[in-house]
Amino acid sequence: MMNCTTCGAQLPPESRFCLSCGAAVTVGGEAGTAPERSAENEQGEQEAGMESAATAEAQAGLWVRPETLVAEAVQPPRDAAVTAPAAAPARTGRAGAAWRWALPGIALLLVLAGLGADYWYQQRINDQVESLRLEGERLALEGDYDGGMERIDRALGRRPQHATLQDDKTLLAEAIQLKADIELAAGRAEQDAADYDGALKDIGAVQKTLKGRSGPLIDSILKLAAQKEESVVVAQVSSQLPGQKKLEGLTPLLARLSPYDSPDAVKAAQLVKQKIADLSYVQASAKLNSKNFDAALQIVADALKYDEKNEKLLALQKTVKERKAAFEQAEQDRIEKAIKAADAEDLYNRTDAVELVEAVKSYDEDGNFVVSGSIKNNATKPISAVTVYFDIVDAQGTAIYADTLYVYPDYVGVGEVGTFYGSYYNEETMNDIQVTKIEWQIE
Repeated sequence: MMNCTTCGAQLPPESRFCLSCGAAVTVGGEAGTAPERSAENEQGEQEAGMESAATAEAQAGLWVRPETLVAEAVQPPRDAAVTAPAAAPARTGRAGAAWRWALPGIALLLVLAGLGADYWYQQRINDQVESLRLEGERLALEGDYDGGMERIDRALGRRPQHATLQDDKTLLAEAIQLKADIELAAGRAEQDAADYDGALKDIGAVQKTLKGRSGPLIDSILKLAAQKEESVVVAQVSSQLPGQKKLEGLTPLLARLSPYDSPDAVKAAQLVKQKIADLSYVQASAKLNSKNFDAALQIVADALKYDEKNEKLLALQKTVKERKAAFEQAEQDRIEKAIKAADAEDLYNRTDAVELVEAVKSYDEDGNFVVSGSIKNNATKPISAVTVYFDIVDAQGTAIYADTLYVYPDYVGVGEVGTFYGSYYNEETMNDIQVTKIEWQIE
């Protein structure tokens, strides 16, 4: 018996290829030497050889190579010595001599035919193994780890000692386990009693395990972990947002969403920004009503850092600046003068001059509750600083939120119309609006 010089497996006599690993077997060298044949009165033995070579590019496994690998090629026998069988006993006559000289050639042809058939059979097995390996790696990199493992196992069934296949199977098994760990962790955030912190901790453990490693398969696992981490963070922030009633609790939520840019993360961040704008609007309005213009402007400026294009905040900022300028110049004087002119016209202008044309509620594309409407100046003089007081009520008509909106433009001429607008984070119980009072100043 001979042993394969590549994998050490035992080989039957006359083997040209190892049935375990597919490697070529050298005949007549260190692996074994064919026995000599002899016969009396024969012309001697004739030897024939054939030489062929095939090369295969060695490549690394799934974890480290970025491109398709090339299979290890099986080399055909090199310089295999073929010994012709002993010639038949000499015959008398011309026919006997002809057969005696033809038999070695016939034997050589038969041996060469056998070697060729064996070579092409082994080459076909190698091609099948390579095809399965490449398909398995492709499926694995596309995320179908189970399909990839099935192809690798089939290939190993044909070449059990294939080193690259063995490495691929080991690494793919690890990837399957890591994927299962990530999916299990993300599932903790989808239960009725969602454990967001536990889910993030488990996903972080997988990411820590892969720290410092690289390659296409590693990258696919890290990408999956990042996606699941983002979905858990978005879900956690969305669950905490309704209960936040102070600015101090909203800014950390926005900071947690800042590393992510998926559509769900962007939408969640926009909802947080809207609620920051709502709370800032209320605080700034309170400062404005108490004539603390500088404090009101600071609150608005801080809120605009998170959403610089928020129309509600920008309108409020403009209103505060206009009122501050008017107050510094002559607002108090005009108020005192108007109080002294208590005639019928003045009384009318102060009590019945402003007509509420409409006040409606709607919803914007982000689901925010929108309040809008318009007023008309029926006074005999221009008016300014028109303020609309209203309540947001639920389906039963109970007031759940009270606020004020300022009419734009701030200066409304006789017979002219001004408008007001505001949007609010939808608490889901918001159903309608009720205007409770309108205030204005006579110019």
